[in-house]
Amino acid sequence: PDRSPSYVVPSKPNKVTLAAVNAIRTTIGTKTTLDEAPPSFTSLTIQDPTAYNTKIIVTFKLNEAGTAYCRATRSDSGETL
Repeated sequence: PDRSPSYVVPSKPNKVTLAAVNAIRTTIGTKTTLDEAPPSFTSLTIQDPTAYNTKIIVTFKLNEAGTAYCRATRSDSGETL
């Protein structure tokens, strides 16, 4: 897909501050659902990460409808799992 006309390549890893996360959480609030168990991955594969310099390709399936989010971080960002 084409990038937004407002897109700017970041100069550093895109880190979200705790204050920003808390603001989003406060805005969204608590949501209650009838489902007691989160979706789980039934399949999760990654193609050879050295095959491309500009992307990684991850394929997954969930056991129910859901959304998975992923964020790449640089190895020298200081972030840990």
